[in-house]
Amino acid sequence: MANLFDDPAAQEIQNGYLANTAARVEEMIAHVETTPDDLEPIQGFAHQMKGSGQAMRFPALSDIGRQIEEAAKSAVADRVKLLLQVLPRLVSRFQAQFE
Repeated sequence: MANLFDDPAAQEIQNGYLANTAARVEEMIAHVETTPDDLEPIQGFAHQMKGSGQAMRFPALSDIGRQIEEAAKSAVADRVKLLLQVLPRLVSRFQAQFE
């Protein structure tokens, strides 16, 4: 996917968003591994990613955020884990646009 922001300052914001998202994903993966019965923080993170991914023009992040939020609401920890494992590769793919 090509970068949709032409402004270098906006691209810097996108890159910062991706770096922050990557760090948060690692936190959420660790959280679900240690406390799989507590999906509320992951649900909140996913809800935020659902909206922010769209706003930052990364619809794939928004979509996976929606899926994670639904799985967390339904307390399906295995699905949450599976979806979270996809995120680092997806974020890395977007980060490659800025290199």
